[in-house]
Amino acid sequence: MAISHRELFAWALPRLGLEPRSFERLGKQVRKRIGRRVSELGLGDLSAYRGYLETHPEEWQELDARCYVTISRFFRDRAVFELLERVALPGLAAQAEADGRHELSVWSAGAAGGEEAYSLALLWRFRLAPSYPGLELRVLGTEIDPVSLSRAARRRYPPGCLREVPADIREAAFVRVGAELELRAELANGVRFEHEDLRQVIAAGPFDMICCRNLAFTYFDSATRPAVLAALLTRLRGGGYLLIGRRESLPLALPALHEASPDSRLYRLADRP
Repeated sequence: MAISHRELFAWALPRLGLEPRSFERLGKQVRKRIGRRVSELGLGDLSAYRGYLETHPEEWQELDARCYVTISRFFRDRAVFELLERVALPGLAAQAEADGRHELSVWSAGAAGGEEAYSLALLWRFRLAPSYPGLELRVLGTEIDPVSLSRAARRRYPPGCLREVPADIREAAFVRVGAELELRAELANGVRFEHEDLRQVIAAGPFDMICCRNLAFTYFDSATRPAVLAALLTRLRGGGYLLIGRRESLPLALPALHEASPDSRLYRLADRP
C-alpha cells in the first residue's frame, strides 16, 4: 500500500534525530530530493523506498544527506539585526576591549549559502567597526550541505535574497554580475566556512556569539535538542550571546541564560565564575 511523505517522515526521521512535523510544514525541498532519489533507484513509490531502507542499511546515509532545508536571505528578520547592532555587538565589543582582546568571534551554525555569516560581517563593517578600530570580527559559518557551501564560496545571490539589506550597505557591498549580485571579495575577509553536522561535530570556540537559527531547535527532535544546546553553551564565552530563530524556543529553561529583550530569542549567558 502506498504511503505519504508524512508517513515516511514519521517512520524514518526520528532514527536520524530529526523532527518529522517540521519537515511536514517546511520540507518542500526535502520532499523533492527524496522523490528524485526514489526515481534514481527505479522504485515505484515511497512505500517501495521504505522497503528499500529496511533492506539496505547504507541508504540511511543517503536519506540523511537529503534532509536539510537551505532557504535563507541576507539580514533575515531585520529587527534581529537591529537588536544585534544596538545591544549585542556593542556590549561584546566593549567587553573584548576591557579584556584586552583584539578580536570578536561569531559562529553561524547552519550557515546555508553564507547569507547570515556575511550579513554579520557587513553589519560590523558598515555600522560598528568605526567605533571599535582596535577590534576585528571573525565569523565562522558551518553547514552540512556541500552545495550551499559552494554557493557561499561563490558569493553570488539572486536579488531577492537581499531584500532586507539596508540600501546603503547593499549599494556599497554588492556588484551586479548578470542576473545576480556578488558580494565584494574584500568584504568576505574574516569570514570562513566549514562542513559540519551539528548533531555530530561542534565547532571548537570559544565564541562571543553563536547564531543557531532555524536549525537545531526546529528540525532536530526533542531528544537531540537538549544535547545540542548544552554543547553550544560549552563553546560560548561567559557574557556571550546565543541567538535562535524567532519562532523557536529553547528545549530547557536555564538560569544562566537571560533573554536580552522580550520575545527576541537573543539570550545572554551569565558571566562564568
